[in-house]
Amino acid sequence: MAVGITSALLLHKHWEGVFLSQLMQDFVWLTEEILLRKCDVGFSGQVRHLVLHTLFLLRHCISLHRLSLGDVLVAPRRTEAAVTELSRHSAALLPVFIQEAVGACAINALMMELLPYLGSPEQLRDAVFAQEELHNKTALLVQLLPRDVVLRQPCQSVYYYCQIAMDKLIQDGLLVTEEVASDRLVCDTTQKNFTRKLLWKATDDFEDSDSDYDEEAGKQCFKISHQENCMDAFMFLCCLLGPLLKTLRRTLVFLGEAEGPQPESQYMEKLHQFLVRKANEDCSFECANKTLAAVSISIYKELGVLQELPGKMEPIFQLSETFITKENQEKLGKFIEQFIWQSAY
Repeated sequence: MAVGITSALLLHKHWEGVFLSQLMQDFVWLTEEILLRKCDVGFSGQVRHLVLHTLFLLRHCISLHRLSLGDVLVAPRRTEAAVTELSRHSAALLPVFIQEAVGACAINALMMELLPYLGSPEQLRDAVFAQEELHNKTALLVQLLPRDVVLRQPCQSVYYYCQIAMDKLIQDGLLVTEEVASDRLVCDTTQKNFTRKLLWKATDDFEDSDSDYDEEAGKQCFKISHQENCMDAFMFLCCLLGPLLKTLRRTLVFLGEAEGPQPESQYMEKLHQFLVRKANEDCSFECANKTLAAVSISIYKELGVLQELPGKMEPIFQLSETFITKENQEKLGKFIEQFIWQSAY
């Protein structure tokens, strides 16, 4: 997992480059976070030797620049082969942090809703969120993504999953409780029925998912911690889920542009070509992954966006009548975009 740790740091935290000394510090931090979750990292030894070994294994993905200050600048290459390899290795970390990543993306969505009403992005650090709203937003993302991606157990309610996600963010020190005066404005997105209106599929009843739901606890408020490096950790968690969410968004654009019913193999090949073209525009080749494309298609079939019809040799794909209209495509697109990390703050 050492290569996965270094790859994730380079891809999701230090895309512009990082000093070797800082990379070693982050390597220690991320390793400790993985061990705290009782996961085996599969390595031991001195940090410097471990990091240098991973950089040697990733030598085709990075460039090294020795500086006069005595440090070394490590910069990821922005080629398709380099980004694809870094993405492949870093994907191993998503299952370890999936619940925190889901929770962080939900908080990101709430902050993006507040951003237009604030004077500056910096004020988002002081935004206060009610626990009920955090749960509601998290529930929307949990029900959008497949169970095997978010690692939600068959008998696990959405409410319980959301509670675990929030608890882990609190344990990590990313979320802290906040005492709120009665006259202070708290984020209230009021989207309890949004899932039924937008996702067009049968979903769990969030409000009734757990009989022991504490209404008073739902009014408890939280905000993002002001501790040092907290925002970096929050961004890292959001970015871990970023490749899937971005691929999902781009796949929706493709679905809107695809012509008529097409055989599955032809549809998937054209989708992959479309994702590669999009990736070439900003070097986001982590979003041109065939596995993520297949997951996206599966999600859209589950949502009823894409219809699968029987064919002579293989299934036929076509856009459902509901999503032929650009209005519904845009609604779903905006819904997905809210969870994608934006560097506005």
